[in-house]
Amino acid sequence: MINSVRKKIQIAVLGCGRISQRHFDSIQKHKGDFDLISVCDNDVEVLSRIEKNYGVKGYLDLIEMLENESLDLVAICTPSGLHAKQAKLCAKYGVHVITEKPMATSWQDGVKMVKTVISMVYICLL
Repeated sequence: MINSVRKKIQIAVLGCGRISQRHFDSIQKHKGDFDLISVCDNDVEVLSRIEKNYGVKGYLDLIEMLENESLDLVAICTPSGLHAKQAKLCAKYGVHVITEKPMATSWQDGVKMVKTVISMVYICLL
């Protein structure tokens, strides 16, 4: 008999504004598949509230979170103009991303995001 133990996806939420609540609700709804590991936001009060509500570690800095947590996925819920830079940074740390729409605010930023992810996958396969 095959022991099929599935690893839960280790997820973090970046940006704890209004839209993030939908992500928190979905993570909770699918808690058999996801573990909320950490959150990141630039508002100390919001961050403190989210940390207490979900019992997770909060970060004010994305790089610090990426360096200190073992993440599979980051849900990017920040303003759209920040998505490209943040997604590329996550990819460089080997972390998958999902973004709120729009993915990027310009065609060029979207292309850069995709190229970064593709190059990271290629590097990992070498």
